[in-house]
Amino acid sequence: MKRLGATPEQIAEAQAALAAQDKAAAQHEQFGVWDENWPAFTLFCSLETQWEREYLTKSQHSPMGASSTYTEVRRVCLPSERVESHARLLGIPRREWPELFLDLQRMEKEVLKVDAENRAAQAG
Repeated sequence: MKRLGATPEQIAEAQAALAAQDKAAAQHEQFGVWDENWPAFTLFCSLETQWEREYLTKSQHSPMGASSTYTEVRRVCLPSERVESHARLLGIPRREWPELFLDLQRMEKEVLKVDAENRAAQAG
């Protein structure tokens, strides 16, 4: 950063931000994945950009007359045609698709459940 002309304050700020990210990452719960679940888990992770999303625009009004508008983005589902296309592109044998698809559906439902719980916690 020094070579790019950053001031000592900017460098300290960036270091503090990285330290905060490391601390937040350390707080995430770690888990293991059984060997037989690894193919479904890696496929699920590779689909992270394929979620169908809905965009909800909301307005908030204050008693003083001010208002603000924001858009909430929610995951809705992993469309099966995107899952199939992804499996094809990754070269996953067709005979493995049915079992993988059922595993993906279980993970998808759990993610949507956790998303809903997180929204409820933020609202309350």
